[in-house]
Amino acid sequence: MCKANGVKVNDSFVLELIWEDANPMFRFHSKIESQGKGNRRTRKKRACETDLQARTVKKTPRVEKEGRTRVSNRQESCSVSDQVTNVKQSIVDTLNTVREFRADLETRERDLEASLVEIDVGKDFGNQPNSQQ
Repeated sequence: MCKANGVKVNDSFVLELIWEDANPMFRFHSKIESQGKGNRRTRKKRACETDLQARTVKKTPRVEKEGRTRVSNRQESCSVSDQVTNVKQSIVDTLNTVREFRADLETRERDLEASLVEIDVGKDFGNQPNSQQ
C-alpha cells in the first residue's frame, strides 16, 4: 500500500487532474475508500511504504456469449513497470482530452466574439438616422 495516496496493490483508483494556475497536478483516490467515506480523500505527503503481504485473490475471467473475456475481468499485470506504463498512458490521454477541450473552447470563444461584433454592427446600423424621408 502506498501511504501517500491510500491506494493498495490491485485496488481501483481514480486519477484526478487538478489545474493550479498553469501547473497541472494529479491526485489519486482509492475507489474503495471514497465509497466508504462519501467524499474524496486528499493526498497526504508521506513516503510510500511497500506492503509485503501477498494478496491471494484469484480472479477468474468471465466469458460472455461471444466468447470474449470482459475487459473489466481480465487479469492485470501487477509489475511496477506495467503500472507506470498504464499511468503514463492515462496521463497522455488526459492531456489529449484537455487539449481537445481547450481547442473547442477557443473555437467557441471566437464564435461568441464574432457574434458580439455582429450585434454591435447591427446596433450601429439601427441607430443611424433615416435619410430616405
